[in-house]
Amino acid sequence: MAIILIVMIVLPFAFKGKISQIVQKQAEKRLLAKVTFTDLSLNLFSNFPNITASLSNLTVVGIDSFAMDTLIYADNIKLAIDFNKLILSKGVSVKKIEFIGPRVLAKVLPSGKANWDIVKPDTVKHTEGDTSVMHFKLEKLILSHANIVYDDQQGKMKAEIKDCSGNLSGDLSSDKTVLSTKFDISAVSFAKGGIPFLNNAVIKVNMEMDADMKSNTYTFRSNRLQLNAMDLSFNGYVQLPDKSTTRMNLAVNTDKVTFKQFLSLIPAIYMKDFKSLETSGTLKLAASVKGNMTAVGYPAFDVTVEVNKGEFQYPSLPKSVNDININAHIFSKGGTLDNMVVDVPLFHFNMSGNPFDLTVCVKKLISDPDINGSMKGLLNLNTISQIYPLDKSTNLKGQIYADVSAAGRLSYLSKKQYGKFKADGNLTVTGIKYKSANLPDVTIKEARMNFTPKCIKLTAFSMMVGKNDIQATGDLNNILAWYMKNDALSGSLNVTSNYLNINDLMKGSGSETATKKDSIPMTAFSIPKNLNLSLNVSGKKVLFNKLVMDNVRANLLLKDGRATFKNLSANALGGSIGANGYYEAINPDKPQVAFGLNLKQVSFSQTFTTFSMAKSLAPIFENVEGNGSMSFNFSTTMNKNLDPNLKALSGSGLLQSNNVRISNVKILDVLASALKDNSLKTIYPKDLKISFKINDGKINTSPFDVNAGNLKLNLSGSTGLDKTIDYVVKVTLPQNLVMGGINNFQGTITGTFSNPKINIQLTSIAKQAATGAANQLLQKVTGKNIQQTVTNTKETVTAKAEVIRAQAKAAGDNLILEAETQSNALVNKANNPIVKAGAQIAANKLKSEAQKKAAALNEEAENKIKQLSK
Repeated sequence: MAIILIVMIVLPFAFKGKISQIVQKQAEKRLLAKVTFTDLSLNLFSNFPNITASLSNLTVVGIDSFAMDTLIYADNIKLAIDFNKLILSKGVSVKKIEFIGPRVLAKVLPSGKANWDIVKPDTVKHTEGDTSVMHFKLEKLILSHANIVYDDQQGKMKAEIKDCSGNLSGDLSSDKTVLSTKFDISAVSFAKGGIPFLNNAVIKVNMEMDADMKSNTYTFRSNRLQLNAMDLSFNGYVQLPDKSTTRMNLAVNTDKVTFKQFLSLIPAIYMKDFKSLETSGTLKLAASVKGNMTAVGYPAFDVTVEVNKGEFQYPSLPKSVNDININAHIFSKGGTLDNMVVDVPLFHFNMSGNPFDLTVCVKKLISDPDINGSMKGLLNLNTISQIYPLDKSTNLKGQIYADVSAAGRLSYLSKKQYGKFKADGNLTVTGIKYKSANLPDVTIKEARMNFTPKCIKLTAFSMMVGKNDIQATGDLNNILAWYMKNDALSGSLNVTSNYLNINDLMKGSGSETATKKDSIPMTAFSIPKNLNLSLNVSGKKVLFNKLVMDNVRANLLLKDGRATFKNLSANALGGSIGANGYYEAINPDKPQVAFGLNLKQVSFSQTFTTFSMAKSLAPIFENVEGNGSMSFNFSTTMNKNLDPNLKALSGSGLLQSNNVRISNVKILDVLASALKDNSLKTIYPKDLKISFKINDGKINTSPFDVNAGNLKLNLSGSTGLDKTIDYVVKVTLPQNLVMGGINNFQGTITGTFSNPKINIQLTSIAKQAATGAANQLLQKVTGKNIQQTVTNTKETVTAKAEVIRAQAKAAGDNLILEAETQSNALVNKANNPIVKAGAQIAANKLKSEAQKKAAALNEEAENKIKQLSK
């Protein structure tokens, strides 16, 4: 027994490499996807006598259009493999698969291309003894805590399944078998065309089907589907004759469905004390589906709902919703969904003594919706708390009165044939107040809409969200086509506000404390593409991020997924700002902005603390006091928290100011230390004018002048995102520092803002010294002596020769002595270290030139002697 146990433990290791290799090769050979897993382990205990292979962290990622999408990820996948075939080298035969914690994203692009279509055509024939083959002879499929998203962008459908666990069992390798399936799903949501049909519905499935694997026909035996509290069963079959067709003939057994179970389809009712809910009334429900579903067509279907004298009430509350009468019929003869008819001739209920009636009939839903409907009644929200058990933190008040009717085809409206379309009535909302723990208080003081065939006239609208107020009037056009066919909603509105904190709305919090601490990040938002709205906006005080604006005026156009700002003006940052530009977020993770800003006499310090971009691109602003003006055109992308991507930023601008104080800047401290002039630590530039361009993560400035104390600086260069600096500085000295011909010098400023490095180019100072003070001193000392030597050489040659030599030597010695004296004085007078370094070079040059001139005097004397001898 011990030997058998040891063999069962050790033997799997002999096949680990083989199975891992087969799995990887089969994935590469059969799939148009990248398949990875971190580990493969084997054991003989879990599914004895089969061997169990466990793949950890399995990932299947698409290619090409789906290279960024993970089709499947699973924490672990367990495969039960036929041990006998494996040991006999007959390939890998999989009998059971268990997915643990899988996450599936099934996506269909607008073109119709699906990301699960990853199986390569099987053109390779395998022999029975081919050891590289993986066969699937499944007897059981298990899911544990699966999460599945189906996103059909072509069909405009989206479904989401959360926390699905269950199993499917049966001999899937047989021609005929009985399939048993049992699944529990915590939440299912489904929407089509933006209309939610299911919202977090709880589903339980327990079914048995006769499966004919050759014809792909599955006939229902005993079965039960529980949708929230509603129990359903099916009669009939589903057949898959080919890859693109699903044939159905199903009837839903609804004999035991009650009105209370039907109410469970309303999420708010099902999720709130549903067991205690008391109901009365009768329900008739029938549903059937018959025909083929293909990529372009749907089967015929028929759904009928009748409710007679329905009523529901929570025992703990004093009032009920009664006199519920519904007659609804949704049907289609099959084919395109354009054949579907939604007919609700009766939908009536009474809430707290106020009757409400709704009728609607819609035909040609896809091609040209033909609508005939009406709505009339009063919804008194003041009584909601007496009907429905609201949370203690929730308060709802107000009234909604509707008296609206519409009839006609949507094409009449698109063709502006308003005389053929009937639309009449009004909708009035007054005193709406909604308060909850997780949202800011919402108050709609008043909203009045008049309906005409051409448009909806918003004659009054006044709303409060927290402390934010919004008022609006104007016209909205094409609202039915926008709602039913996703056409563009157009219109023109005048929007005003006394106080609007956009941060509250974007962060979902009305707390000013949260806004000031910036504890809740703003998130990017998309502008719906089906909007074409023109808004004239004005606000007395508007807050966005850290920017506070007063007396805001702007024209805002929402169109094609873009918000375009025109002629925005406001008082802000201690001055005024103007802007034109746009924001769009076709990809919400990567919004794009482009703006032209015109800032006039704004505070540098306020600009620095308000804009994070200024902190990154111009950290010197932190230590600048005063006001300035700037024109700035830029474009960049942003992240989902609306932070700009500075590496992608490009732009240009002009900064001007004549009222600036700059201090506590490391560059100035280093410059003041180098020149031993503490006045340079705080400077007051006048007539500052800086032209700049931004690209590749750098601000490049054209040459500009700055008066720093008595110095005149000319700078040009760049500042990087990493706070590096690379500037050329030209310094012009004041008159009191000019000596030895030195009046300017050049250098570089490199390093970073926190650790700058200044390098003065002394070679330029040396050139000035060579052509400046040295030549002047030489001329002063030697000019008269040379002339005197020449005029006194007319006596005898012998006598004069000695005199000439003596005078030349005396002049040379005097020149060298004078140069030494002048050199020492030049160096001693230079207190500034930069000037002192230049003075030393000039002094050395002066002494060197004096020695050369003394030698030249001696040579000149000898030439004179030779001339006298002749």
